[in-house]
Amino acid sequence: MGNGKIHTGVDAVIKLVRERGRVTLSEAARILNMDKRSLEEIVRILDEQGIVKIQYTFVGEKVLTKGEKIDSLEIQEKPSLKPKEVEGRADEILSLIKRRIATKRLEAPKRKITPPKEKEGEKRRGEKAEKLEIFRKRLSELKKEGYSVSSLESVMDKDLRAIEKEFEAYEKKLAKLKELRDEFYSLEKIEDLKDVYSSVESKLKDPEKINEIEAEINKVKKILEERKRLEEEVKKKEESIKEKEKEVERKESKISILLEIVKHDEQLTKIHKQMEDDKITKYIDSGWMPPLDFVKTLRKKTRDKK
Repeated sequence: MGNGKIHTGVDAVIKLVRERGRVTLSEAARILNMDKRSLEEIVRILDEQGIVKIQYTFVGEKVLTKGEKIDSLEIQEKPSLKPKEVEGRADEILSLIKRRIATKRLEAPKRKITPPKEKEGEKRRGEKAEKLEIFRKRLSELKKEGYSVSSLESVMDKDLRAIEKEFEAYEKKLAKLKELRDEFYSLEKIEDLKDVYSSVESKLKDPEKINEIEAEINKVKKILEERKRLEEEVKKKEESIKEKEKEVERKESKISILLEIVKHDEQLTKIHKQMEDDKITKYIDSGWMPPLDFVKTLRKKTRDKK
């Protein structure tokens, strides 16, 4: 960075802050077309001198505002200010910046040159360590959730490839286990199968017992299907019985009606007979004797009706 460029940068920063009153470091670098790191160095010096003040937003963004002494530099535009005073102040700031840059260069640690092969080895070791840490965290999560992880623990001291293979197989079993768990909890619960339900629930956290869980779930499903079939049969028979009962009721109703008809018919017969007897008595009381054939015929009709 040349002296002229530094000098110009200092003046530009002071002028920008004086005009804007508040501007972010990123925006100032863009407006002044300056490298952000170089600008930050100038701003820190100006902050130490009380000319520019550095503040921070909630997200950590640096904001430049007016310092207490920035107004004293405004007089450099007035005719009464002596040129030497302006030059002296600028040189003072320039000198501070140059010293700061020189100090940083001296304090900067020497970079160790690492051979390409060694770098590659370090990179691989780093990647391996990251993967192992991921597997350890996953193992810890599974333990907290109550899953049986003995198969995973047995390979943690083996090579990375063996660990990856075992974890991959375990995750597949775990996905299948979760499917079986959802299927199990969707089944109807009945008191007769209480022991089977308890047996299945005790295995739902162990991926190694998937086959046993599947067998027990299938057993429960068959029992439930048979139970449902029997219930449907019973229901059909009950409906059939109800229909027959209704038919019997209908027949009984018909019989009752017929009995009523017969009863009424008997009553009518009695009334008719009484009327016939009353008719003969009436004729006899009046002194009229019916012919013998009429009496025989009337008696015959009466016998036939009986």
